[in-house]
Amino acid sequence: MLFIGFKSALNQIWIKVLWIKLKRLNCPLYIIAWLRNYLIGRSAFIEIKDVKSNDLPLFKGVPQGSCVGRVLLIAFHYDILKAVSNLYFKHLFADDFAIVLSPSAIWSSQLLIPHLSQQISN
Repeated sequence: MLFIGFKSALNQIWIKVLWIKLKRLNCPLYIIAWLRNYLIGRSAFIEIKDVKSNDLPLFKGVPQGSCVGRVLLIAFHYDILKAVSNLYFKHLFADDFAIVLSPSAIWSSQLLIPHLSQQISN
């Protein structure tokens, strides 16, 4: 079994790439438009002891703690499942990815990781 965890996954989603992936998944355009309105134009600031920084525009990532954020993360990473389609069992849940190999599989850990890296890169 191989587990992959995406570090800071919600912060790493490229919004422009997300639109392309949602279109490939045949997501209705009105939902994509709603999501654009939800995600575009966001900003963040830091406040320490009543001193607030300037607002900084956010060009990537989805809000943490939102229900839709996890769904968008799965949509963003769905093509990983296609890249490893020849493997026995795959599971993608939010920012975690698991691959289970059958006991009869010929893959050793020394061969599996380079193979996965190559497939995901393509």
